[in-house]
Amino acid sequence: MGFASFIQMVPFVLVHLGKPEIETISTVFTGIYFGFVVYRGKSFWPAFIIHFFINVFFVAIVNLKH
Repeated sequence: MGFASFIQMVPFVLVHLGKPEIETISTVFTGIYFGFVVYRGKSFWPAFIIHFFINVFFVAIVNLKH
């Protein structure tokens, strides 16, 4: 499980390159966490749902500030 989480984290980080630096750096840890969630849940859906709600939350925060 451990090594696979690090391997899948690499493309996750690469997809986020070009975004703000803090987001790109945080994807290293988030990618490992999502790998763990997928492994434990034996499905990508829990990680997908978590990622979806994180995105909704940040979009809402950005829109509320403007």
